[in-house]
Amino acid sequence: MQEMNTKLQDVERIIEEEIERSKVPGMAVGIVHDGRLVYEKCHGKAKIEENQPVTPKTNFMYGSITKFLTVIAVMQQWEQGKFKLDDSVNDYLPDGKILIRKGWPPVTFKHLLTHQGGIGELRRFRDIFHHGFRLLTYDDEPIPPMSSLHDLPIHATAPAGRKYAYSNIGVSVLGYIVEQLTGKSFRDYVLENILDPLGMDQTDLIRSERVRVEEAYGYKHKKGSYKRAKRWNNIIKPSGSLVSNLVDMTKFATMLMDRGNIRNTSEQLLSPETMELMWTPHYWSHEAIKDRKSIGLVFRLYHMNGKKVIDHTGSVNGFTAAFSVIPEDKIAIIVNGNLHEGLIKRSTKRIRNRLLKLFTGLRNDFNEEHKPDKKYWKEITGHYVGYPGWLSNTRLVAEGIEFEVYQDSGELAYRSLTRVMKRGIKLYPTEDPLVYVSLPKDEAESLFFTNRLAFKLGDDGKVKEMGKDFFKLRKVPYYKTIEFRILCLSCLITFIITFTILGKLFGVF
Repeated sequence: MQEMNTKLQDVERIIEEEIERSKVPGMAVGIVHDGRLVYEKCHGKAKIEENQPVTPKTNFMYGSITKFLTVIAVMQQWEQGKFKLDDSVNDYLPDGKILIRKGWPPVTFKHLLTHQGGIGELRRFRDIFHHGFRLLTYDDEPIPPMSSLHDLPIHATAPAGRKYAYSNIGVSVLGYIVEQLTGKSFRDYVLENILDPLGMDQTDLIRSERVRVEEAYGYKHKKGSYKRAKRWNNIIKPSGSLVSNLVDMTKFATMLMDRGNIRNTSEQLLSPETMELMWTPHYWSHEAIKDRKSIGLVFRLYHMNGKKVIDHTGSVNGFTAAFSVIPEDKIAIIVNGNLHEGLIKRSTKRIRNRLLKLFTGLRNDFNEEHKPDKKYWKEITGHYVGYPGWLSNTRLVAEGIEFEVYQDSGELAYRSLTRVMKRGIKLYPTEDPLVYVSLPKDEAESLFFTNRLAFKLGDDGKVKEMGKDFFKLRKVPYYKTIEFRILCLSCLITFIITFTILGKLFGVF
């Protein structure tokens, strides 16, 4: 307990530092140890207009952390023998099938549970012109049933199993199948079989009376002032509709620590064996990255100082959240904020990164003394892009779209087409000549002290693929990159404009 008290002093310092640098109007941070909320930090305002402070019972939107409820609901059906993980999901969908091209493998439950279904963030491109992209409504607008989306076909843009393509729609398909298998709405099923048994009576998937009394408002910060953000009401409830607070999420975290058992009862949501199956790596981008980052069944798995961390972050308009559990130590970290923030600057994620380093005892593994082995440098340098299927590459946009590894003054570096990395980041060698690391700008920016890039050789001995976080990127000639196409388009537009101006000046037209 003394060790925990010492760490909690560091927790206070870390949170104070991050609050100081951020502009989040309200934040709630909780540390759970063996079923007890041993630390809570409630900062700022839940509702600026009403001067309402944040408390441990203030309800925030948790975004994609909702998916933890969904995978539990799905695996409850699996335990009852209603489907197999390798079954095609189309066999369980009444109308809105997943459309795939001839020769592609069927999309299975396991594909969707590991974000390998080849489905993007839209049902099809034309939905970008539909109100709320068919995925959500705003503020007090009514929320259509999930069937309004899932009775329509979904267009896969890549073969299932080909690549990691994070998909809210894919997870929502699983929730819709729960409706078909149980005859209940997804919300009703989750209330009856997950939230109520855990005593999470201030948690819901809609803005009901369970959550409305102590809810927080979401905000955006522009030009020195706060503006209320539009509230998102998810039609795809299984993917991002959770509304909860520190007190209730402590109960959820405790159930995870207890491997599916409901503490102080003889009941369980799932068996320990099923929980272990969900926390087993089912996907990783490269063997050299697997020992750090992998995907279980929905759960993101991190391996830090020999300890497994199960984790997810969440974001909806005006809110961000982070939720991590270290099962071995029975510790959970819960972070909520009510400000719309970019991915890198997101305060909740920065706090989670620093706290996980603290509680796992992760040490900096960077070794500057490694000498570069230039054996594969010629092969490593080049351009890397996502596998085909641009609608299923939307998450790569946040990472930088595409990447180039190049030599700079006798050293390796890499850059992205967009974002901060377009200026280039130095790569440092490791013991493996096909694995390199880069250094984040500060401790809070990354979950690990170094970020790995790992390269894979083909049968011909040439580099064919790069692993970065959860993404697999294929090596291509420059003329196949988006950068080259943008350059060509820019040249064409410049030529047309110049030709037109000269033509008018000299009376050609």
